[in-house]
Amino acid sequence: MKAQGKSHILITGGAGFIGSHVVRRFVNKYKDYIIVNLDKLTYAGNLANLHDVEHESNYAFVKGDICDATLLAGLFEKYSFDGIIHLAAESHVDRSISNPMDFITTNIVGTVTLLNAARNAWSDFSGKRFYHISTDEVYGSLGKTGYFTETTNYDPRSPYSASKASSDHLVRAYHHTYGLPIARRKIRRHFWLLDVASRQHATRLARTASGSEEGRLVRFFRAQHVESPNRPAKECSRDQEARR
Repeated sequence: MKAQGKSHILITGGAGFIGSHVVRRFVNKYKDYIIVNLDKLTYAGNLANLHDVEHESNYAFVKGDICDATLLAGLFEKYSFDGIIHLAAESHVDRSISNPMDFITTNIVGTVTLLNAARNAWSDFSGKRFYHISTDEVYGSLGKTGYFTETTNYDPRSPYSASKASSDHLVRAYHHTYGLPIARRKIRRHFWLLDVASRQHATRLARTASGSEEGRLVRFFRAQHVESPNRPAKECSRDQEARR
């Protein structure tokens, strides 16, 4: 049941590298938000990343798969989510080459399952937002120099980038077909040690994941760079160019 006066946000993949920083940022700074972290805890997820917030009253962890439609329906019924930040994904090009079906299942089927859960649960899209996190690898490869821009044509070169490109197109299709309110962000690669000292950089990483200055991510369902029926499609991004 939804707590009165509280906004409920579902973060998928919140036990991963970037996801855990986003979760921590929300839980610690925005006490009027209930943060539900859904993670399958595969090779990329580790709850030790979140041990410092696991007992916070505005945080809940659910171990589960975004491909599980029954689980998602139950979570939407229980928490009445106002928004979704979708980070859960299979990643790494080398892994996608050796086992592409995992990427098809999670990144494509899982994203569609989540989109359907949101569309079915949100009878009124007002104040709702599906925030999809993608990668600049959907644009293909660059040489030693060059830039990708938001108008660069998609040119995925691996099963990983192809699966993420597919999820991008599906998220946008659900907006144009069903009116689902969405925002999308393609982020670059990030590297950081997950130790105690790195906690001071959580703010920076959370900002990077959102593609905006502080506070934009928490207000993502009111973000300026959002597709709407009366607005041309546009990526949700602070940087107009992403350097590889």
